[in-house]
Amino acid sequence: MTTIEQSEDPVAPAHSQASFRTRLQNFGRPPRVMGLDLARGLAILGMVVAHLDMPEEVDLFTPGTWGALANGRSSLLFALLAGISISLMTGGRSRPSAAELPQIRLAMLGRGAFIFAIGLVLELLNTPIAVILTIYGVLYVAAIPFLRWSAGKLLVLSVICAVLGPATLAVLKTVLLEPSAPGVMLTFFGIYSAAAWLALIFAGMAIGQFRLASAATAGKLLAAGMMLAFIGYGAALIPAPGSVTPFLEESFDGEDLIGDSSMPMPEYVPAEKLDLGGMYCEGVPGSYVSCVPPEEIPERQSMDEPELSSGQWPDSSSYDASYFSGMGWTGLAQTISPEEIGASAWKAFFSAEPHSGATAEIIGSGGFALIVLGLCLLVAAPLRWIALPVAAMGSMPLTSYCAHLVSYFIAAGPGGMLMSDTALPLTMMALLIGSTLWAIFLGRGPLERLAGLSARAMAGAPNPVQTGNRTTE
Repeated sequence: MTTIEQSEDPVAPAHSQASFRTRLQNFGRPPRVMGLDLARGLAILGMVVAHLDMPEEVDLFTPGTWGALANGRSSLLFALLAGISISLMTGGRSRPSAAELPQIRLAMLGRGAFIFAIGLVLELLNTPIAVILTIYGVLYVAAIPFLRWSAGKLLVLSVICAVLGPATLAVLKTVLLEPSAPGVMLTFFGIYSAAAWLALIFAGMAIGQFRLASAATAGKLLAAGMMLAFIGYGAALIPAPGSVTPFLEESFDGEDLIGDSSMPMPEYVPAEKLDLGGMYCEGVPGSYVSCVPPEEIPERQSMDEPELSSGQWPDSSSYDASYFSGMGWTGLAQTISPEEIGASAWKAFFSAEPHSGATAEIIGSGGFALIVLGLCLLVAAPLRWIALPVAAMGSMPLTSYCAHLVSYFIAAGPGGMLMSDTALPLTMMALLIGSTLWAIFLGRGPLERLAGLSARAMAGAPNPVQTGNRTTE
């Protein structure tokens, strides 16, 4: 029986020391599945498009807006493929034995910690891009208890996360008055929702136990994806009941009730062009200022906030206990209504907005991810030479993703927004050419090598950790 992706070198191991021509001809050959590399490459390209093109909505008759298809869907495709990678690294169809499990779990922990650390470094660059690697590292570790689960159990767990997770998180966020501590923002209420990502990762771990080299498997994934996309995006068209509609209409356009990923971007103008005469302002010096007309002051000070004079900065020491009257158990019933809770649960279930983390988005965009995966598995072999550059980039997704963010930082600077018409094509060309040459001449990507070293160091193994017929490196 052929082992799926037995080596993470994109060139078959028997040809790793061969000539350039031989390595080129053997790129992505078994035991690797080139269709998976192609899907990973498309996920990376989709995120590049989402970061640099940024169209808001898709118009099928306007090709310039087609890049909006990548918004939100690329990250969920990446999550699905991450689950498949976890499954293949831990045995694929041959689940790890109880004796192998402790070392495998340590290797997974080391890999997840490395990915998390790389994510922190990228976040320090302070680009406007929401870095996926921190939550990716966390979920890598979260998958450890489920490494020996069967495909059926993993699919059931994926459905539970997709159906119950978003609404549960939304209700908790509403009832608990929007907790915003760093830990819960990272795992539950940030732009990458744990419920959405866990559902796709568990689904990917189940798919990793299938015969991915089989055309029949690819066809089934394609058909399942079409069905799920129809269900998910169809559910998003269901109108809200009248009792929750007013609460949905009060929220910002596109703002989700799980995370704050889709809030409209502020419009920045020079301060000297603003006329703030007669306005009342508050804010953080050196950070932001929020100004309102006098008629809105009674509403904003409904919780007995201290009076503000025009142009005065608020002093937190002047707040008394009455300011917190709407909080705690006694004030909860006055602050949150059943209709508001119902509205948050409704939107967390039926919204398909990108990055909303809602059930309809998970199902619909998860179906889209399955369609892409199925097509990639089908066309990778017949379109091998056309697909090779994208597959080469997909063979080193961590390196490619980090190279994109670092290049963005170099071009835009700390906190800068890259608004160049040439940024997208230049970035895509550089990634495709650079990853192809690296994969052919040097094999594994540099960060993929370091991730393997981290896994071996944590597991205490001098050589790649063997998992049945599969190596974790």
